[in-house]
Amino acid sequence: MEGKVKGSQESPAIPELRTPLSLPELKAIDVPADPEARRKTALLIYEHLLLAMSIGGQ
Repeated sequence: MEGKVKGSQESPAIPELRTPLSLPELKAIDVPADPEARRKTALLIYEHLLLAMSIGGQ
């Protein structure tokens, strides 16, 4: 009887997601003086950050 009670209380293992131990190499970028080009560069940076956050959250 004890074996049945013990077995029913155990829950299945929850899979664990692990992040990579190393981060990608960061690249230096030149910030343009032109306001329109600067805006496009900032949007590209934000796009890459959001993409990295969405991948990391899965």
